[in-house]
Amino acid sequence: MVVIVIPHLLRRIELFSNYDSIFHGFSKLTVSFSILLIGMGLVLFSSCLLYFHKIGKGTLAPWSPTQNLVVSGPYKYVRNPMISSVVMLLSGQALLFHSVSNLGWAMLFICINHIYFKYKEEPLLEKKFGEDYLNYKARVNRWLPTVPK
Repeated sequence: MVVIVIPHLLRRIELFSNYDSIFHGFSKLTVSFSILLIGMGLVLFSSCLLYFHKIGKGTLAPWSPTQNLVVSGPYKYVRNPMISSVVMLLSGQALLFHSVSNLGWAMLFICINHIYFKYKEEPLLEKKFGEDYLNYKARVNRWLPTVPK
């Protein structure tokens, strides 16, 4: 929904889009950068799913949450790499399709998740994992990558 359906619907209703010539007026550098962002987002998202399954013994689905705190792999550098990967995907799409509405959706997605993680997810993780999560939270940033110590 977040990465395919909503961006597609936004592009369809956008008044100034020309869907017949997506690449018209784009430099090879712009197209390459947008594809790079999308590729990095896919690799990061896949890596997060692997660590959720392998280390966390669960999934991102609410009915099968992780049983263990995941602090390795991408989670060693940022607390929410899965959200970062989705932002990469959305930003890459916005750039590729030259879509202001998709860029707005990416920004709204960040805002919604910031509020959700700060006031809902993190308090639940503190309760579930206690001191381990508090220590992790103290040394790894929520959104911007941290240099591990």
